[in-house]
Amino acid sequence: KYVLQAAKLNNLSAMSRVGDMYLKGIGIKKDLLEAENWLLKASERGHERAIYNLGLYFYGHYGGEQKPQLALEQFLKIINLKELEQTETWVISAFYIGMLTVNSNEQRGKEISESAFSEVLKSKLTTQQVNWAKKEIAILVEKNLTKAGQGDGTDDDKLCQNFGFQVLSI
Repeated sequence: KYVLQAAKLNNLSAMSRVGDMYLKGIGIKKDLLEAENWLLKASERGHERAIYNLGLYFYGHYGGEQKPQLALEQFLKIINLKELEQTETWVISAFYIGMLTVNSNEQRGKEISESAFSEVLKSKLTTQQVNWAKKEIAILVEKNLTKAGQGDGTDDDKLCQNFGFQVLSI
């Protein structure tokens, strides 16, 4: 009740929280359209958590309709927030950017995917989410859907791998 009142008074954190509550059905009946409405309001005003949650929502993470282009826009907003660089939110956003572009038929899309996945692999974070993302990328590498982490295949790469170093294509 009070969070909703604060949201209606344009408090950004409250707007984001109300959107999250509707998104997950916390203390209120789950309503994806209402969640999207509140998250959009907060995202448009730059609230980091709302931007991230909206990206996940558009990705289809919460059971709604997948909207890949809108998800990509939200995750790119996170990547462009330098103060978030190498935080879990930033790294996972990079992962989702890679996932959204991995099957691109255009060279630029493939480059974006490789770069995004490489950022995830470079991360020194060891959170559950980041470790999960790294495992997902390893599966994509095994399926030959990405070359992230494999380098360019030169002898220098192979030599580094023989000594246990992880090769990253940056």
